[in-house]
Amino acid sequence: MAISKYLQQYRQNEAQVLQTSFKQYRPNCFDYAVIIPAFNEPHHWFEQLSQCVQQHSIIWIIVLNRPEHTCSKALEHAKAQQNYFRTLGLNTTHNTLFDWIKLSELQSLLLINRFERPIISKQGVGLARKIGNDIALTLYHHGFIRTPWLFNTDADALLPNNYFEPFVNQHNNKPTNISAYVYHFKHTAKTKALQEATWCYDTYLRYYTAGLQYARSPYAYPTIGSLLALSAKHYAQVRGYPKRAAGEDFYILNKLRKLAPIQTLNNPTITLAGRLSKRVPFGTGPALEKIKNQNRKAFMVYAPSSFQYLKELLYNVHQQIEQQKNDFNIAKTYHNHLHALGFNTWLSKVNWPKQAAQQKHKLWHNWFDALKTLQLIRHLQHHSHPAQPIQYALEQTQHWSKY
Repeated sequence: MAISKYLQQYRQNEAQVLQTSFKQYRPNCFDYAVIIPAFNEPHHWFEQLSQCVQQHSIIWIIVLNRPEHTCSKALEHAKAQQNYFRTLGLNTTHNTLFDWIKLSELQSLLLINRFERPIISKQGVGLARKIGNDIALTLYHHGFIRTPWLFNTDADALLPNNYFEPFVNQHNNKPTNISAYVYHFKHTAKTKALQEATWCYDTYLRYYTAGLQYARSPYAYPTIGSLLALSAKHYAQVRGYPKRAAGEDFYILNKLRKLAPIQTLNNPTITLAGRLSKRVPFGTGPALEKIKNQNRKAFMVYAPSSFQYLKELLYNVHQQIEQQKNDFNIAKTYHNHLHALGFNTWLSKVNWPKQAAQQKHKLWHNWFDALKTLQLIRHLQHHSHPAQPIQYALEQTQHWSKY
């Protein structure tokens, strides 16, 4: 029901156009769909990404795109990429919007042309991902994909040969009440300077996730777009990827977690190339660009004490709800910081005294979500818990269960 409604009301036009062409192109049925946005990528990236999963039944959905206002070279590069992909196929059928490329008896590639009609810059990679996922959802809804999961990665990833292992035979089972899975990851880098920056960034990501886990936050998972498997049903319920130039992975996971748990996988491990990039406002590439000249001794992270503060706050709220107190009396040490995040305004709107405990927990965590949690940690850094060197932070948090 949710998927049907979403496809009728919210999917991108490319998915609608695809559906009308089913009779013409007669797509095969595949076990899995893997969605990849691609902008200004080097040649031959696809073979490296896919080399270890050639034994699986896959439809690769690649959204070849470029933002508006990019130079003519970006258009030329995209056309060259399109021509290159066409050489990979046993046979190719194409129109102005799609290329259907049969790679093998098991795999096909659906190439979407969004470079001749550029993407609005502020919608960026979020729109590219939404186009690809809406197409995958359409294929799933019409029986061309068996597994109810939308696999999302990027051109800088190397997928392991057991990439689909956690999902084998899931098309024969009832859908699980998990809204998304996040794969384990590791970064690699080619130069020594980049290796140092990559270590800092990689360690920071794991440290932040471990801090949230230590605090028992329900939003304790990495938010990297290359690592996601999204439930088709839940994807439809949150109306797809947000159309953003960056942070689309963070925001869709934030929405999904409010519907159902997100599970992190210890295995398999996706290898991500540490590379400098200015194509998006923030994310891995810009972060490495910013810290490339730092060493680990000078690299600063959120103070361990800020996660202890978060842990105590969440425990305090939990106890208040379980004790069924009518008033929401948070200690002043917490209230002052929450007030800066709009806590009082939110509380005045939710009729707190009349809610049952289960509903109060839901209301609280829907408001104090991944974004509010990050805002609190940053607020603490600026006002009472200054950033600390990463080596010091790691030494002080050895008792945390590490992500």
